[in-house]
Amino acid sequence: MRFGSPDAAARYMAKAWLENDRARARRAASETVVQALWSRLGDRADGLRFDGCTFRSMDWGSDCAFGYTTVGLGFTMRVKGGASLGWQVVAIQFAQL
Repeated sequence: MRFGSPDAAARYMAKAWLENDRARARRAASETVVQALWSRLGDRADGLRFDGCTFRSMDWGSDCAFGYTTVGLGFTMRVKGGASLGWQVVAIQFAQL
């Protein structure tokens, strides 16, 4: 599956997590990222707050931030790619809010 923007890939991954669909999440992210998200977050009751994506550089890609208020966590997905190849979530970092 090809995503047309960093936002689209990150939101798709988040929606797959909310629906507890690992197979779908793998369309937007590596198995390592999927495993990290599923092992760190469990409660889907309150959902996620998408705070947007920020382009960092051609080498880094974009950081897409999410708030997860149920347990006071937030996380950032690093999304890399381009118009011709599409965008893919390549890393995730968790932080206390």
